[in-house]
Amino acid sequence: MVDYTYQFGMSSFHVLDHFIVSGTLFDKAVQSVSVLHEVDNLSDHDPLLVELAVDFSKVSEAATMGRLFSKRLAWHKATDDHIAHYQAHLHTLLQDVNLPYGALFCRDVTCADPEHLNALNTYVSQLTNACVEASYENIPCTENRASSGHLPGWNSDVKPLRDKSLFWHHIWA
Repeated sequence: MVDYTYQFGMSSFHVLDHFIVSGTLFDKAVQSVSVLHEVDNLSDHDPLLVELAVDFSKVSEAATMGRLFSKRLAWHKATDDHIAHYQAHLHTLLQDVNLPYGALFCRDVTCADPEHLNALNTYVSQLTNACVEASYENIPCTENRASSGHLPGWNSDVKPLRDKSLFWHHIWA
């Protein structure tokens, strides 16, 4: 039970701090939610505790398989040529999208027609899918750093400090 997470001068009490989880995670894994009120806490915010029931056998399986790589678009790497190809591909894909005229020209501002709702949802889905497909076909993506062996910023930021540290370590030892 959460009574409050923030107090102002012990005179005003509010629930300001939150955990955000998906509905599925909340239903399947959240065991309890509570607040830790301790007298030695110098902050006006009290820690919010969420107890989760997690199947660690599945977590350890994923950890032994290595870090999963998720390819993402790298728009900052896109050249004018990439963008031109993306635009042409998107233009072609959008020609196959059907406009839901009935739903788009409906004048009922409180329209609850399931056919209109379904047509609009399908339309939005087709637009989104066209954009995503054209993007992944034409725009450069991030690389799996684990396979490249390179860490961004290592040579420019970390390596000089490492070299200096090793130098002083050798002098000391």
